[in-house]
Amino acid sequence: RAQPPLSVRDRRLPAVLASAPPPERAELVVVLGVRGAPFSLVAPHLDALLTSTDERVTATLSGIVTWWRTPKATAWFRQLLPRVVDTGLRAELAEELGEAPERYWAEG
Repeated sequence: RAQPPLSVRDRRLPAVLASAPPPERAELVVVLGVRGAPFSLVAPHLDALLTSTDERVTATLSGIVTWWRTPKATAWFRQLLPRVVDTGLRAELAEELGEAPERYWAEG
């Protein structure tokens, strides 16, 4: 018999996040974002995940900014942006944050 799923406010989640290997932690962070977890729960883990060189981690984090649109979270993501190693993830984050460089050609 399976245990019921954890709520995004469950007191055990910080320990679960801390003990999970990075690829699984990234998956859990995404699920928590989709389910409306507070940014303060995942922020301590996002720095290491977003600056990871492991493609299993960075590929999982695609779209991560869309779940936390508070001014505090946006400022945090902007501050971290230069340290994101994965170029595709960095470009995606920059675009989501409105930080993408303007293209030097005009389309249309």
